[in-house]
Amino acid sequence: MEEAGTGRELAAYCGLYCGACETYRAWKEKDAALLMKEAAESGRPVEEIRCDGCKSADVMFWCRQCRIKKCASGKGLEFCSECSDFPCRLVLEFEASRSHHEGVARELRRIREVGVDDWVREQNGKWRCPHCSSRTTFYDERCRHCGLVMKDE
Repeated sequence: MEEAGTGRELAAYCGLYCGACETYRAWKEKDAALLMKEAAESGRPVEEIRCDGCKSADVMFWCRQCRIKKCASGKGLEFCSECSDFPCRLVLEFEASRSHHEGVARELRRIREVGVDDWVREQNGKWRCPHCSSRTTFYDERCRHCGLVMKDE
């Protein structure tokens, strides 16, 4: 299933690629099992498990409260890497907070280097199963479609 739009809404202010987020994938693919898993893990009703990407009008509850998003958008920036304080304490703390946040400063530098459109294309290719080309998430150990082992279990 291909999403509508340019993909820029999937390039978060912080350098994450929203297209590899479990919540985003669950919502876009209407994956009932993944929606239920996300609801259970977040403590939210399944009806609230929806997101169209960081820069869209419809984001998940934790993204609505994101300090990085608030800071960057408040400064009129498209990405944190455009800020004279980059990488700031907020970015460095975020990067250390969860395993899928690791490397966001590097990704922000990559966006600056190649441009957001090329970066989104790179990420779109990176977050796919090498066997069946199905989209994957930050935490998939196996492809949810063909079962290929992608990370050591």
